[in-house]
Amino acid sequence: MENLLAEGIDDRALHHVGNTGIDSLRQVLDKSGHGHRQRQRVRSTVLVTLHRRANYDRNAVIVCDALIGLASARQDLRILFPVHPNPRVSATIRRRLEAHPSIDLVEPMRYQHFIECAERAALIISDSGGIQEEAPHLGTPLLVPRCNTERPESIETGFVQLIPIDRDRIVRAALDALVSPRRPALPIDDRAPFGAGNAAQRVVSILESTLLSQAYA
Repeated sequence: MENLLAEGIDDRALHHVGNTGIDSLRQVLDKSGHGHRQRQRVRSTVLVTLHRRANYDRNAVIVCDALIGLASARQDLRILFPVHPNPRVSATIRRRLEAHPSIDLVEPMRYQHFIECAERAALIISDSGGIQEEAPHLGTPLLVPRCNTERPESIETGFVQLIPIDRDRIVRAALDALVSPRRPALPIDDRAPFGAGNAAQRVVSILESTLLSQAYA
């Protein structure tokens, strides 16, 4: 909003509507029985994804080695890892982790299945942007192996933590998160950082209103 205003855009043409990704999340949670699934959380599962360009090559090796260290420190854990199809990152992941008995490398999941797994997991480790928006509404702590994020609002919720690409720091942060008291999921409402799950409806209403006003101008 500030950047657009600085460019001279009329503030009457700007509308805060939220993120349509939260619309999708809300639909999935409404269909799956959100509260019941939280009570059935699988405390021994860690869900992992890795795909950002900054985490190719050496950084991917470091994250994989951290997962091996975490599995060694907590032998009760199962690590569920949907592997991104990009060979630049998937080759490293499979080479380092495929033979590990506590790590399940699986194909990419459909959105609803992924959200169900994320909601039931004890911990998520991911460099994804979207999951930073979703994790607070699932009540699942998230470690983000990156040096920065374009979603600082997620950090402010207390559910999301940036972790430098360092094996020991990732392992230590994961172990701490796994034993920390769980917090209730952040409700999807008007106070939620990325919207109340009605962004698409608001976009349509604004477009209809704008087009009608132009038609009768």
